[in-house]
Amino acid sequence: MSILKQLSLYFLLVFFTVCFSQCSSTKAMKISETITINATENPRAYYQKWVAGVQGGGSGVDVVIHKSVVGDKALDSIYFQNKVVALEQKGDNFIGYFKGDANHFKYNEDTVSQETETTEVFSFNLATNEAVISYTKGTAVKYIKLIGLVKKESPKYPMAPKQ
Repeated sequence: MSILKQLSLYFLLVFFTVCFSQCSSTKAMKISETITINATENPRAYYQKWVAGVQGGGSGVDVVIHKSVVGDKALDSIYFQNKVVALEQKGDNFIGYFKGDANHFKYNEDTVSQETETTEVFSFNLATNEAVISYTKGTAVKYIKLIGLVKKESPKYPMAPKQ
């Protein structure tokens, strides 16, 4: 009877291992297409850091992707430098606005409600100038990797006059 219990335990363990390994593989995000950006021509996909010219105005990084880079796909989100944000369409561009930590006022939690950031598992290993964008095709979510995003110079915002 002891061998029967050991065999049942073994088969039960194998059964759960197979079940859970299949569940984790279905959630894996796979790149369906890779696009390399040509930096020598007018870059159609770039990122740009910025810091507001006034104290407390904020900072961040904007990633801009022209629709000619991705065609007629309706883009959803962008994964860039270990962060994820929704893309917004402005004319012929899709823009991801990543908020930075620099140049922000410190608010009292009792007087101002703060935005809560959702933490998402980041399953892409990307270089500094790489991004992954997601879009839906039918009911499936697809991912495109962008390689060689151009880093544009930060805009020079004027300082506020001293009072």
